[in-house]
Amino acid sequence: MKISAKDVNPNLLGYIQRLQKCRDDAPASGCGKDAVHGDTVMISSRGREIRQAASIAKSTPDVREVLVAGIRARIESGTYEVDSEKVAANMIAESLFNEFS
Repeated sequence: MKISAKDVNPNLLGYIQRLQKCRDDAPASGCGKDAVHGDTVMISSRGREIRQAASIAKSTPDVREVLVAGIRARIESGTYEVDSEKVAANMIAESLFNEFS
Protein backbone atom coordinates (compact mmCIF):
# COMPACT_ATOMS: atom_id res chain seq x y z
CA MET A 1 0.00 0.00 0.00
CA LYS A 2 1.43 3.33 -1.02
CA ILE A 3 0.74 6.35 1.15
CA SER A 4 0.83 9.74 -0.48
CA ALA A 5 0.43 13.30 0.79
CA LYS A 6 -3.20 13.31 -0.30
CA ASP A 7 -3.90 10.50 2.21
CA VAL A 8 -2.58 12.52 5.17
CA ASN A 9 -4.88 14.39 7.53
CA PRO A 10 -4.79 18.10 6.52
CA ASN A 11 -3.98 19.20 10.08
CA LEU A 12 -1.10 16.76 10.28
CA LEU A 13 0.14 17.78 6.85
CA GLY A 14 0.22 21.45 7.90
CA TYR A 15 2.15 20.54 11.03
CA ILE A 16 4.67 18.49 9.05
CA GLN A 17 5.14 21.31 6.54
CA ARG A 18 5.72 23.81 9.36
CA LEU A 19 8.33 21.51 10.94
CA GLN A 20 10.08 21.06 7.61
CA LYS A 21 10.12 24.83 7.03
CA CYS A 22 11.56 25.42 10.49
CA ARG A 23 14.29 22.86 9.86
CA ASP A 24 15.15 24.31 6.46
CA ASP A 25 14.91 28.00 7.37
CA ALA A 26 15.73 27.93 11.09
CA PRO A 27 18.30 30.74 11.23
CA ALA A 28 16.46 33.04 8.80
CA SER A 29 12.91 32.50 10.05
CA GLY A 30 13.61 32.65 13.77
CA CYS A 31 12.65 29.00 14.16
CA GLY A 32 14.97 27.35 16.58
CA LYS A 33 15.04 24.15 18.58
CA ASP A 34 12.24 25.52 20.77
CA ALA A 35 9.98 26.16 17.79
CA VAL A 36 10.33 22.60 16.54
CA HIS A 37 9.86 21.04 19.97
CA GLY A 38 7.79 23.80 21.58
CA ASP A 39 4.32 22.25 21.66
CA THR A 40 2.55 22.71 24.98
CA VAL A 41 -0.64 21.45 26.55
CA MET A 42 -2.82 23.50 28.86
CA ILE A 43 -5.39 21.73 31.00
CA SER A 44 -8.54 23.73 31.70
CA SER A 45 -9.88 24.26 35.20
CA ARG A 46 -12.67 21.80 34.35
CA GLY A 47 -10.05 19.25 33.32
CA ARG A 48 -8.22 19.73 36.62
CA GLU A 49 -11.52 19.23 38.49
CA ILE A 50 -12.17 16.01 36.58
CA ARG A 51 -8.63 14.78 37.31
CA GLN A 52 -9.12 15.57 41.02
CA ALA A 53 -12.50 13.80 41.09
CA ALA A 54 -10.98 10.75 39.42
CA SER A 55 -8.18 10.72 41.98
CA ILE A 56 -10.69 10.87 44.85
CA ALA A 57 -12.79 8.11 43.27
CA LYS A 58 -9.71 5.88 42.94
CA SER A 59 -8.81 6.38 46.59
CA THR A 60 -12.36 5.64 47.81
CA PRO A 61 -12.88 1.99 48.76
CA ASP A 62 -15.41 -0.05 46.80
CA VAL A 63 -16.96 -1.39 50.01
CA ARG A 64 -18.21 0.82 52.83
CA GLU A 65 -16.55 -1.12 55.64
CA VAL A 66 -18.39 0.68 58.47
CA LEU A 67 -21.81 -0.04 56.95
CA VAL A 68 -20.92 -3.66 56.23
CA ALA A 69 -19.56 -4.15 59.77
CA GLY A 70 -22.79 -2.78 61.27
CA ILE A 71 -25.00 -5.06 59.17
CA ARG A 72 -22.74 -8.05 59.88
CA ALA A 73 -22.95 -7.40 63.63
CA ARG A 74 -26.78 -7.21 63.50
CA ILE A 75 -26.96 -10.45 61.47
CA GLU A 76 -24.68 -12.25 63.94
CA SER A 77 -26.66 -10.98 66.92
CA GLY A 78 -29.98 -11.93 65.29
CA THR A 79 -31.36 -8.38 65.29
CA TYR A 80 -31.18 -7.76 61.53
CA GLU A 81 -34.66 -7.61 60.01
CA VAL A 82 -35.53 -7.61 56.34
CA ASP A 83 -38.56 -5.64 55.10
CA SER A 84 -39.79 -8.18 52.55
CA GLU A 85 -42.33 -5.76 51.03
CA LYS A 86 -39.63 -3.17 50.43
CA VAL A 87 -37.34 -5.81 48.88
CA ALA A 88 -40.14 -7.03 46.58
CA ALA A 89 -41.08 -3.48 45.55
CA ASN A 90 -37.45 -2.67 44.71
CA MET A 91 -37.08 -5.90 42.72
CA ILE A 92 -40.21 -5.09 40.68
CA ALA A 93 -39.10 -1.48 40.14
CA GLU A 94 -35.64 -2.57 38.97
CA SER A 95 -37.13 -5.19 36.68
CA LEU A 96 -39.48 -2.64 35.09
CA PHE A 97 -36.66 -0.13 34.74
CA ASN A 98 -34.48 -2.73 32.97
CA GLU A 99 -37.38 -3.80 30.78
CA PHE A 100 -38.21 -0.32 29.51
CA SER A 101 -34.80 1.35 29.34
